[in-house]
Amino acid sequence: YPEKFISEVHRTLKSGGIFILHFQYKIDQDKYTETIITDVDKFKALLKDKFEIISDNKLPSNITAMNYEIKLKKLNN
Repeated sequence: YPEKFISEVHRTLKSGGIFILHFQYKIDQDKYTETIITDVDKFKALLKDKFEIISDNKLPSNITAMNYEIKLKKLNN
């Protein structure tokens, strides 16, 4: 439920607040994963009206883990 997650972060973060999100990108690690992100641009499109994207980067990882980071700043709206 990415839309619900983003809505809750936006609701609870103060204006101008920073949120750092780490997630698994293109990894289907286990049967308990609720949402698999396979398109970062599509995910970032969900953020555009609520957050400024400060940075987004693939993280180096030699293990199956959180391999992507997006830093966000809540817009004053």
